[in-house]
Amino acid sequence: LLGGKYVISNEPVSEAIVDSESYKDTTLYVTEQEAFPIGFAMDKYMYAGELAKLPFEKRGIALMYGAAIMPAQTNDVEPVMSHIDTSAIDFNASIDDLAREAQAKAVKNFTRDAHGFQCTTDYDKDTFIYFSVPNDRGWTVTIDGQKTSVVDTCGMMLLKVPSGNHSVEFSYHTYGFKAGIVLAALSWTAFAGYCIYSAVNNKKAGKGAKA
Repeated sequence: LLGGKYVISNEPVSEAIVDSESYKDTTLYVTEQEAFPIGFAMDKYMYAGELAKLPFEKRGIALMYGAAIMPAQTNDVEPVMSHIDTSAIDFNASIDDLAREAQAKAVKNFTRDAHGFQCTTDYDKDTFIYFSVPNDRGWTVTIDGQKTSVVDTCGMMLLKVPSGNHSVEFSYHTYGFKAGIVLAALSWTAFAGYCIYSAVNNKKAGKGAKA
């Protein structure tokens, strides 16, 4: 679900080995597997309480079928998304098959840089996109240049995009960074002023002592 495409193992158990490295008496193998894209359409949801009732080892599989939200967020996602009964989830399904299904619903033209990431969407109806990116307060999200908000899902992000072709951009700036710069500038200004004030006073005191 979080997009892990490569697995490192000390056992050559896969035909999808893409690299290996030997160190002392151990050989590590890098294998490639089917991976969920960072952004893909998701049309089902479950409640966080329902997810918490599942055995720990089944929760990851459940989240591949639907996003987890709080009950208070229901109106934010309906009617675009529908509720999924966790008892109906096939926990024996192939993860590779689930990943391929998600890849077929992925956003297009996904790119990323030091400030965030961008993509385009082209769905035939209003759709929620699941982004496996932590929902931090430093994110600013725009659709076609217009600022919008996201729905939190277990610390990740759901973004509603309209039907048709659209450009989506996520820009990240450390929360509180600008305020920190202002406070630092004020502190240095105050410190410089204090140094000047102390130097002037010391100079006057020296002259007074000589007199």
